[in-house]
Amino acid sequence: MAKDSPRRLEYHDRFALQQADQAIRKDVVRALVELITNSNDSYHRLQDKRQPSSGLIIVDIQRKRKDTLLRVRDYAEGLRGEDMDQAVGIYGAPTSGFLEGRSVRGLWGRGLKDAFYGLGHGNVKSIYADNFYQSSVFTEDGAPMYAPPKAPQQATENLREKHQIPSGNGTIMEIIISRQDVPIPRLETLRFKLQQHFELRTILMNPTRHLYLRELSSRKKIKLETKLSYKQPMGIRIFNEAFYISGTPALVHLEVFRSDEPLTTISEVGDFADGGLLVVSKRVVMALSMLKFNHNEYASRVYGTITCDYLHDLLKQEEAEPILSATRDGLNWDHPFMDTLRKEVESRLEPLIQAERRLAQ
Repeated sequence: MAKDSPRRLEYHDRFALQQADQAIRKDVVRALVELITNSNDSYHRLQDKRQPSSGLIIVDIQRKRKDTLLRVRDYAEGLRGEDMDQAVGIYGAPTSGFLEGRSVRGLWGRGLKDAFYGLGHGNVKSIYADNFYQSSVFTEDGAPMYAPPKAPQQATENLREKHQIPSGNGTIMEIIISRQDVPIPRLETLRFKLQQHFELRTILMNPTRHLYLRELSSRKKIKLETKLSYKQPMGIRIFNEAFYISGTPALVHLEVFRSDEPLTTISEVGDFADGGLLVVSKRVVMALSMLKFNHNEYASRVYGTITCDYLHDLLKQEEAEPILSATRDGLNWDHPFMDTLRKEVESRLEPLIQAERRLAQ
């Protein structure tokens, strides 16, 4: 090939690892959010097909001086070998069903891999149609690696018992925290942050989901187990309106509540704030924000939702990257549509915040 001939741009091995570091930030909670939402997506796909499911998601942590184990197990669709190759072995491909219009979170096809590379390495195991599959994600000489599943094993009773999937399908995502610079939170801290993280709230409030956090002993026995939940603040609804964004088919539903007590705010505790507005598209939480009122002291009692399913349509278009951060840091409010949405919501919030200011004075 001539030197001036076009060719595919090559990416250095460290690119995926840098992306993982930016997305996960050596944070166990951020990694678990990725894995839990993966499991939730799988249950959503079953529900979309009107297939029965338990909605059960189990998070295990087994502390060690070295190589602490994180495990997320679900009893949803399971993965065949070829599905595992797509979901685990390819970086950046939309594999969750997002592009097919399903109510799932995954667009970038990076979340699971980011979680593994951001903390260390690990395995994805699955039972599908009475077959067992296993693949691995790890680094070798600074390069991201993937070991695909071998020929499927029969999911015998012993194998099912070992992996705690007694019947049906399911998937197990195991991360070995081999990076020495990753802090391991205490169980109570982990419980608090998972229950408060804004991206998990619709999951924790969904009556068809059951999310458990367990701490395992060195012999893999359950030391502590707790069911995770989230309760919205007590308050009254002060605004409820649906409106269209001019020039688009986008329908927005803005629902705003006033808490009986001041709430933790985004400026104080970020992703774990009770206050603020959840931005939701097709049951998927995209962001938590109070827009221009993020640092306004009179907005400390305000919470609610901005629901706009049109965001899924925008994310499927070629201009997807400007809408949603590739590192999952939220929405890009400078995008033309997002800017218009922001201004429309802010104009409706303004009199509510001014009323709070007058009340406080």
